[in-house]
Amino acid sequence: MTPKQKYRASIKGQVTEAKYKIKHNAGRRVRYATDPGFRAGLLESAVGYYISHRERGLRYVYFKKYGITWEERDALLAAQGGRCKLCGDHDHHAKSRGWHTDHDPAKKKGEPGFIRGILCLNCNTGLGRFKESAKLLEQAALYIRGTCHASSEDPAIWGATPCMVAETPAGRPGNQFCERVPFFG
Repeated sequence: MTPKQKYRASIKGQVTEAKYKIKHNAGRRVRYATDPGFRAGLLESAVGYYISHRERGLRYVYFKKYGITWEERDALLAAQGGRCKLCGDHDHHAKSRGWHTDHDPAKKKGEPGFIRGILCLNCNTGLGRFKESAKLLEQAALYIRGTCHASSEDPAIWGATPCMVAETPAGRPGNQFCERVPFFG
């Protein structure tokens, strides 16, 4: 058989196989729609496969993303006393979707300090919402305490922006705030 004949035979085989798959899958779709037993069996096998292979897939993704195994992550969590490194809560594993590995986005995987610790969902999300900026976190802490006016002399935090006392719509003194934090009263 010449190379040209081999090529034509392989193309013919591929077309025949594709036609078979189209016809076979159409029959399976009809059976799935009309036969509840067939549908239940397929769903049961799909769920069973997912449950049996879920952990293996998660372990692989975790290793590719962070460069450590689950066992190393569990050792980090044990070194933290089984608690969130930021808030110290120990019960987030049951409440949310498990513990979250906090990493430094400025470092590459495998570098020292790439993984900073194991956090709960709330703390990990909070760091992300503040763009992992220490300046923003300090401003938020001062805002919550209502003491940003006391630290306005620190140019590292506030720059040259003065703070002022706001008034509520009724004319009573309100919370003290910095001009950089908008007041919508």
